Amino acid sequence: MNWIIDWPYKWFAPFLPERCGKSAPHWLAFVDKTWVYTDRVRLAEYLAAAPVVLITDAEEGRCYFCGSDLGNASCLRSDGIWLWENGLDHYVLEHAIRLPDTFVAHIEEREFRPPAEVHDDFEFLPMPTGAEVQGLLHLE
Repeated sequence: MNWIIDWPYKWFAPFLPERCGKSAPHWLAFVDKTWVYTDRVRLAEYLAAAPVVLITDAEEGRCYFCGSDLGNASCLRSDGIWLWENGLDHYVLEHAIRLPDTFVAHIEEREFRPPAEVHDDFEFLPMPTGAEVQGLLHLE
């Protein structure tokens, strides 16, 4: 499966390669050094500026590739439609992470302007289900 083209979810949080099956959507599956996207900086700014909607008790985040401190890894950001991990902007700018095409198109449709706030009712967030996560972790 080409995760960049065929990403079926409204959340984006790749797994660590050593914690999932070979075909699972892990960080390495989204590295695309050939992706020429002229609005990459605006894309990253959008990701970083969207409101934090959820904070869990996860430990501090370190970049999978370079070890940079990404701040609180337990923070999830959202624009009310999509949900993603804090620090995703770093991956896009520094490590050639290519987001799923549907995610990029959604941000473009919003003209790279994230909302100042989003609905705070968790039932409206596109949280991955336990079954989705378990299924994805074990893809071979």
